[in-house]
Amino acid sequence: MFLAAVAGGVAAYFVYRARFARDRMPAYEEPSLDPERFAARIDRMEGAAFQKIAVESDLLSPEPSVPPGSPEERAAQGWKVVSLADRFIFGTLFYLPEAKGPGEKHSLQLVTAGNWIVLMDGEGEFLFEDARVGRQQGEKGVDVQTGVWRVRRGLLRVKPHDYDPAEHWLEVRAPMATVTVIKGEIGLRVFGPDKGQVWLMSGRAIVEPVRGDRHELKLRAMEYI
Repeated sequence: MFLAAVAGGVAAYFVYRARFARDRMPAYEEPSLDPERFAARIDRMEGAAFQKIAVESDLLSPEPSVPPGSPEERAAQGWKVVSLADRFIFGTLFYLPEAKGPGEKHSLQLVTAGNWIVLMDGEGEFLFEDARVGRQQGEKGVDVQTGVWRVRRGLLRVKPHDYDPAEHWLEVRAPMATVTVIKGEIGLRVFGPDKGQVWLMSGRAIVEPVRGDRHELKLRAMEYI
C-alpha cells in the first residue's frame, strides 16, 4: 500500500514536472530577423509614437520613460518620432502619448520578423526586448518563433499571424507578473507598478505573478494581476 502511494506520488511529480517544463518558453540562439536584419516593421499607425534604443537608466527607473516636450530635449535623450517607413531592432523602447481630447487616438501595430502581430494602444511604454527562432524545432518539423516584450504602462495585444504555420511563444513581462503566451492571442493592460489585467482570446497563456501562484489563464477569461 505504501509503495503504491509512493509510486503514485512519483508519477504525479514527473507529470507535473513535464507539464511545467513544457510551459516554459524554449530558448534558442538564432535571432529572429528579416533578410535586412531588422526585427519588426510597422503594419499600421494612428496618431503619434516615439522610439529610442533603451539604455540602462530606462530599464532601472521604476517609472515609465516619457519623452520631453521639447524636440531638442527629446533628441538629446535619444528619442525619435516614429514614421511609417521605420523598421526596428531589439532593444527599441516605444512610448505612445496620452490622448489630449475627444477623437484623439494613438496606436501602433507592428509585425515582427517572426510574424507576431503586436498592437500598442493608448498611452504607455513598451520595450521590444528580444526574439529568437528554432529552425524545425517544433512539432512536425515546423519552426518555433519566440519573443519577449516588457510593458511598464499601457495596453498591449499580441497574436501570431494566421498564415504562419510556425509555433509561436511570447513572454510579456509587466511589473506585477510575467505572462507566457503559447500559440495564442492575449491582451495585457498595465495601470501602474502593482495593478494590471490580462485576458486570453485564443491558445494558451501562463500567468506567473510576482506575488501568487503560477497558473494557466482560462480561455476567454479576464483577470486582474
